[in-house]
Amino acid sequence: MSNTKNELRALVVDDDSQIARLIAATLSQLGISDITIVNDGAQALARVETVQQPFSFVVCDWMMPNMDGLEFLERFRNIHPDTPFVMLTAKTDASAFNKAKRLGANYFLMKPLAPDDLKMRLKAVIDVACAS
Repeated sequence: MSNTKNELRALVVDDDSQIARLIAATLSQLGISDITIVNDGAQALARVETVQQPFSFVVCDWMMPNMDGLEFLERFRNIHPDTPFVMLTAKTDASAFNKAKRLGANYFLMKPLAPDDLKMRLKAVIDVACAS
């Protein structure tokens, strides 16, 4: 089964509204129209647990209040083990990356976000989500 871009549903999780808007605008440029933005992992988990139609992919910040991206990732994977997941981070140590990878992060984007890199990474995630 494959999806078209206009059928995809994106979840953007970031406590920095400026970054969340940048990601949403980039997704919109890439043809995604169904974009949900929440401020932290707790809100994201509540949305994931109550939504009728599952999200096609997630773009999530690592460091957030209430529930960080790593805890959200772990809980999200219990519900949706195969959904593409992009982790945003300013962390650079290998042990942090390895932990996120072990928990199921498929892609990483380093902050500060470079617009071209953001667009290229998100396009790759969209292509994977379209193929699922």
